[in-house]
Amino acid sequence: MILSSRDCPAGFLGTTAQVDLGTFVAQKKFFSSFWIYAAAPGGWRVPVFPGGLAVGFLWGGSLIAALICRFSFTRRNAGLLLSHCGLILLLAGQFLTHDLSPEKWAS
Repeated sequence: MILSSRDCPAGFLGTTAQVDLGTFVAQKKFFSSFWIYAAAPGGWRVPVFPGGLAVGFLWGGSLIAALICRFSFTRRNAGLLLSHCGLILLLAGQFLTHDLSPEKWAS
């Protein structure tokens, strides 16, 4: 829940920035970075929000930790286990697509 509330400002800012910056620049700045930076006096860049990659890694780590520490592997919990493994697989696939896609290397 905390991770979701921290990502909401980044998602909102990234979505609204697409109007001025364009889709690809906004995606790179807000969703494909570990931190979202703001300009500070003196030309410094100050991190203000975690970016999409940071939130994704934290969410994936939280899912894996919950899977290892909290779940009892019984037949009764098979659906819950399957859904969490599916979410982990989706996050891993998204990261691999982001990291290995040809569009990343074109710019």
